[in-house]
Amino acid sequence: MKKLATLITGIMLACCSALAQDKPVVAIQTDAWNVLYAGVDNPITIAAEGIACKDLTIVPEGDANISKGKEMSSFIIRPSGNKKDLTLHVDAKVDGKTKRIASHKYIVKDIPDPELFINGIHPGQFINRQEITSKTVVTPMKGPNFLLEVDPKEIKIVKMIVSNGPYEEMVYGPRFNESIAALAQKAEPGSTLIIQATVMLPSGNTTKVEAFYILGGRSIYDIPVYDKNGKPILDAYGEQVYIKKTPSNEDED
Repeated sequence: MKKLATLITGIMLACCSALAQDKPVVAIQTDAWNVLYAGVDNPITIAAEGIACKDLTIVPEGDANISKGKEMSSFIIRPSGNKKDLTLHVDAKVDGKTKRIASHKYIVKDIPDPELFINGIHPGQFINRQEITSKTVVTPMKGPNFLLEVDPKEIKIVKMIVSNGPYEEMVYGPRFNESIAALAQKAEPGSTLIIQATVMLPSGNTTKVEAFYILGGRSIYDIPVYDKNGKPILDAYGEQVYIKKTPSNEDED
């Protein structure tokens, strides 16, 4: 990538000053070698030795939107997800005529699978069960190693299956419901909440994404203990003492 960037820099220094050649050297630079990502903006830079940058254009052979970038030699390519490859042709205006000077075929891929966040908490971490309610929204976000910009609104959860041990609930969309909230409240502290989501990517294609969280906090079966005067009983650390409501506890009552 550094060699290509150096080559483009050298060509761009000459592209507006040298005379046009019959077979100019053309350089095309993308953020990923030979790969364009469907449904998102892919910056691309082109330069041709001896041809003014303003006289270069890109023509796609396939389904893609193309717009100009911030620099004279830059373009934004947004392929659809309909095909697995896309050929880009570089045309140049020379002596009043348009001439095709280069072509390159790229692989078109979906963006890498996103990650699922609950209230901004990264998957694999502890989450307090009190944060899981019927209003909780799961947010899919691009992975940290994917450098292209992706509009979060273009990644959508179609449905989710949320489970804890043998118990599971399904919901359509990114929002939990009362059943999922109850499932989390009844779960044992330290147990795992698993989310299996069907996610629609910017290309319109769907993928399956899974995430898990470790549940913390008290469950609905944890009963606070009070003394005969109605004051909370505290442990050695000054924390409220709880007992778990089980059939054995009820028998003792």
